[in-house]
Amino acid sequence: MSLRTSLLLAAALAGIIAVAGLADAREPEAPIGRPPSAVLSGAALILVSFDADGDYATSRAEFDAGAKRETERTFGAAATMSPIGFEAWSAKVLGGPEMGPFRFAFDANVDGSITRAEFAKALD
Repeated sequence: MSLRTSLLLAAALAGIIAVAGLADAREPEAPIGRPPSAVLSGAALILVSFDADGDYATSRAEFDAGAKRETERTFGAAATMSPIGFEAWSAKVLGGPEMGPFRFAFDANVDGSITRAEFAKALD
């Protein structure tokens, strides 16, 4: 093999290595079908839902009305909520059980059920 051929092969190999290194340095792409998203805490999600006038701020009056509405909607005629009921509520309203606040923040006496009073106090 001539010196010229060896130099051309070495240059081509160096170019391939450089291009491969640049490809690895790029930022990973978002998975197909899933746009990038921000993650909020569960508490932030519920506070946003209490903003009745859409001014991006939840006043105390809006909070009190929203908490009352959420308690009524969640409990209906029931006096207590089971852990399974809380998990279902958490998934629907807070974005899932890993988002928090967590069940034990609502079950103040840790008796395995959440009363309306415990629920309202935990929201507050």
